Amino acid sequence: MTVDQHAPQRYSLPPSDRARIAGRCGAVLAVGSAGLHAAGSSGHGSVAAPGVVLLNLMILACLVCAWHLWTRPTIRAWALTAAMSAGMIVLHTMPMGTAMHHTEMPMLRAATGTAVLEIAVAAAVLITRTVVTPCARSR
Repeated sequence: MTVDQHAPQRYSLPPSDRARIAGRCGAVLAVGSAGLHAAGSSGHGSVAAPGVVLLNLMILACLVCAWHLWTRPTIRAWALTAAMSAGMIVLHTMPMGTAMHHTEMPMLRAATGTAVLEIAVAAAVLITRTVVTPCARSR
């Protein structure tokens, strides 16, 4: 008996299953972002109409990304998710016209943290699918 026969066998999911699982995890994060935006919209009663429209568009964008990641997690869907999350972080760090109430800070931190997590997952998937996988195939 050789040493290799005693080595534990690693269970590996097929690439299609890994992509589907990663896509669904990303979709859950995107729905979470939409939920945080919806929950935060109740505290924006004093925001002007363009701000409300932008907030509702962000909710819609989160749900569109979630749909694409859940149904068909393509490279384009992941790149769009990362771009939207980066845009959300930029908007969250911009000074707002009105002073933010201290009770809104935890919601803002949660939304920003979720966006950072979305970018990290999207980056991992994009690197794996565009750099690591093609290199592994070429061997």
